[in-house]
Amino acid sequence: MLSYIKKNNNILLLAFGICFSCFTNAQAPALPNHDIVVFDLDEQKGRLTIANPQLIAASPGYDNQPQFSQDGSKIYFTRVEGSNADIWQWSFNTSKVNKVTKTQESEYSAKPIPFQNGSISVVRVEKDGKQRLWEFSDTSSQELSSNAPKLMFDSIEPVGYYVWLGKNIAMFELGNPHQLVVSQFPYKSHKVIDKNIGRCLQTVPGQKRISYTVELNSRHQLRTSDFYSTRAFGFLPANAQDYVWLDSKRVISSNSEQLKVSQPGANEWKTIENLSSFKLNQISRLAISADRKKIAVVFIKS
Repeated sequence: MLSYIKKNNNILLLAFGICFSCFTNAQAPALPNHDIVVFDLDEQKGRLTIANPQLIAASPGYDNQPQFSQDGSKIYFTRVEGSNADIWQWSFNTSKVNKVTKTQESEYSAKPIPFQNGSISVVRVEKDGKQRLWEFSDTSSQELSSNAPKLMFDSIEPVGYYVWLGKNIAMFELGNPHQLVVSQFPYKSHKVIDKNIGRCLQTVPGQKRISYTVELNSRHQLRTSDFYSTRAFGFLPANAQDYVWLDSKRVISSNSEQLKVSQPGANEWKTIENLSSFKLNQISRLAISADRKKIAVVFIKS
């Protein structure tokens, strides 16, 4: 329980214009042709390998922000068509993709809500330009446009990215600088934990901590927080800001062309060797299944 949150009601939020790489609108330039591929992830005698690629999202435009469902049977992702973004999902059971939201607004960054079975949270770009966190319920239905979404945090915006830790939540609040804001559902109060943060927010396996990065001298330093205290570790590979936790002691990131694995703070990144045979370009966001047996990789088609 974040007891301090209830007491802290004096944090002022500044609303900044929507000009951020993860979002688009009618005036925004065309986004790169991102695609999503999923690999089986295996480790034998300390050697980490990937195999069995499945190209799950390869539309002519932007397919990005993958997130596994809690049971690992689906992957949610954002697809932009024209000037509108919706949430789609890939099913491993059917090998098919279908649209989850179909609204006049744009939805991004879908994640299962840990305490709301069958529901997802999304960052919604509302008609007036606000970016706030919303809930869509009953994702078992083919399309959620008829299911009225619910606003989850009305006073925290503009939200870019976020991560759940039970009912606790950490949010990337767009600004100058960007801030890490923490709260607890359904409370409205919140607290700023850190500033100048990167876009990648994750949970640390087996720990009641979230992780994020802070940009220092053009490198992203990995940090973790239990919403009370913060620990700083080493840096991600040069030019990287995305990562996932392989386990409680190792992180997978990328140098754009290859996947790398390291212990936080070791500053020695080992290459996952057999990725090079798949010839992926400009690797960015990553997602990993709860059982750590599958990894989703976003790349740009050459």
